[in-house]
Amino acid sequence: MKRAKSKNLMGQGLALISGYDIFGTETETEEVELVNEVEEKKVKEKEKDRDKEKRERKMKAENTGDSVDTVISKDTQLNGSISSNSNIKVYGIVKGNITSENNIVIMGEVEGDIIGKSVEILNGNVVGNIKSETLVKISDNSMLKGDIVCQSFELNGQVEGNALVHNTATLGNCAVIYGNIEAQNLSIQEGAIVDGTIKVVKDNTHTA
Repeated sequence: MKRAKSKNLMGQGLALISGYDIFGTETETEEVELVNEVEEKKVKEKEKDRDKEKRERKMKAENTGDSVDTVISKDTQLNGSISSNSNIKVYGIVKGNITSENNIVIMGEVEGDIIGKSVEILNGNVVGNIKSETLVKISDNSMLKGDIVCQSFELNGQVEGNALVHNTATLGNCAVIYGNIEAQNLSIQEGAIVDGTIKVVKDNTHTA
């Protein structure tokens, strides 16, 4: 009888190793649930750490001025000049010069000169000169009173001033310009109005 009992215990031990007792009941369920809870807790902690890092990076960017855009909101009027390394978006009113090493978008009003990598006037009004390293784009329902110096020029709004374009100037069917245009390449769509002289030259990059 003792041998039989010992044999049954050995069998029970083997059954336990395989995950079941001699009656076929699972023994590892609770352990698996505990492991899952621990893993879920670790995942949640990692997510919290990532969220914390994102908040810290955002705060650092705001504190150092290294934000993606400088924005003048619709209900804001700024009396003074703006100088920034980031993109600038103007929805409100700026009475002063605007300078950026990146892109400038005007959807409000500006009284002052604008210098940027690219300058776009989208449903906005500007009184002042514009100088761009690349593109000046003026959409329909937009107006500029001032001169332009740029690499490429796209006009579908109204300009009262001269445009010196070192590459291609494109006048859309809604374009109106009261002034002179000088460019290496010129495209004028039907419906555009030019009240001034047009000069197409091979190289005008030496001109300021």
